[in-house]
Amino acid sequence: MYELFTFAAVTFTGFLPMVDPLGNMPIFATLTEGMPDPARRRVAIKACAVALTTMLVFAFFGDDLFELFGITINGLAIVLEDPTLDYYFRNNVI
Repeated sequence: MYELFTFAAVTFTGFLPMVDPLGNMPIFATLTEGMPDPARRRVAIKACAVALTTMLVFAFFGDDLFELFGITINGLAIVLEDPTLDYYFRNNVI
């Protein structure tokens, strides 16, 4: 049970900055300005459904998609210039 809680906490804290709810609130407010509340609610639900679907597709099929397009972790680290990915690649963590 403890392992499940730890896994859930690590996964949630990994997804939270990716989704960036605080950064997206002003964008959502600006784009839906002047809409009635029920329409804004529908837009918010649709946006959450699309984000959840995208994350689930990549969670379950991300490796296969990367392999299909020939994307490697090393290539991704170079493109993103992410020192974290570079560290994991060099130390064979991934």
